[in-house]
Amino acid sequence: MNFSIFVPKGHLPQGDNFQLNKKMLVIFGGVILFFVIVNIVFIQLLKSISTTGNVKQIDFKIEQGMGSGEIAGELYSKNLIKSEWVFKIFSFLNGKSFRFKPGAYKLNFSQSIPEIVDILTAGPKIVSVTVIPGITLNEIDDKMADLKILKTFYKGFKIS
Repeated sequence: MNFSIFVPKGHLPQGDNFQLNKKMLVIFGGVILFFVIVNIVFIQLLKSISTTGNVKQIDFKIEQGMGSGEIAGELYSKNLIKSEWVFKIFSFLNGKSFRFKPGAYKLNFSQSIPEIVDILTAGPKIVSVTVIPGITLNEIDDKMADLKILKTFYKGFKIS
C-alpha cells in the first residue's frame, strides 16, 4: 500500500530552518525541565523538618524591628526550617515578608514554612488572666500550669 500526503510547498521545515527549530525546541525543553526541577526542590524545602510529627515546642522570639532575613536566620539556626532563602522567597511572594509581628512564639519541627509564616504574621497569642482575690500564689501557679499558660514555677518553694 502506498500513501501520499499532500503538504503545500514551504510548510515543512527544511535545511537550516529545521536545524534552528530543533535547537529552539531543545532549549525550550531544557528551560521547562529546569523550572520543573526548581519547583520540585522549592516544594520539598517548604515542608517541615520532621516527618515523624515531632511536636516538641521550641521558644522563638521576634524582636521589634527584625526583618525577614533575620527571622529566617533565627529559624534556620533553631532547625525549624530547611532553607532561609525559601522562607524569604515564600514570605515575599505571599506578601507577608513585612508583616511579621514581634513577640514570643511556640513553634515545633512538624510545622512547614507556610504554617510558620502564618503563625508569625498572625501575632503571638495574648492571654487574659483574671486572678480571683484571696487565692495563693501557688494556686495561681497551679491553675496557669494546668491551662498551659505558664510552666509551674513555684512547686517546692514555700512562699510566705
